[in-house]
Amino acid sequence: MRVRTKRYDTLVVHEDGTIIGAYGRPIRGGLASIGYRQVKCRGRCLYVHRLVAEAFLPNPEGRVNVNHKDGNKLNNHVLNLEWATPAENNSHAYATGLQPSGEDNPRSKLTNEDATNIRESYKNKYRGWRRDTATRYGVSERVIYQIIKGITYKTC
Repeated sequence: MRVRTKRYDTLVVHEDGTIIGAYGRPIRGGLASIGYRQVKCRGRCLYVHRLVAEAFLPNPEGRVNVNHKDGNKLNNHVLNLEWATPAENNSHAYATGLQPSGEDNPRSKLTNEDATNIRESYKNKYRGWRRDTATRYGVSERVIYQIIKGITYKTC
């Protein structure tokens, strides 16, 4: 399908994610630092998955993100793409394991066992309990709150 964009030359975008440039040759492009395939057009880097979605997928609700259904950032086939809200995109990332949570997150300071212990000790809370618990584990009071409310470390 030929796509004319507002700022760029005419590109030919195929359903499988192949991009044909102005001279009729495929544009190879490269990988962005965050893992998506991108091509250059007039000095600007364009994400291939976004070009495919704009060309083939209707977006009547005006969603801003393009989600890869299988979680593979290099699979830019139109059947693997869908428009999503930022919240839907994040939920999908956690559900498919693309975004690690709990102790699997490399930035996590707590283990699942720590979270379980925090929830158990919450039953015997006292004035200042959250502050003392946060200090003991070396995290903020907000982290303790999120564990108690089940916002983080949901699986333990």
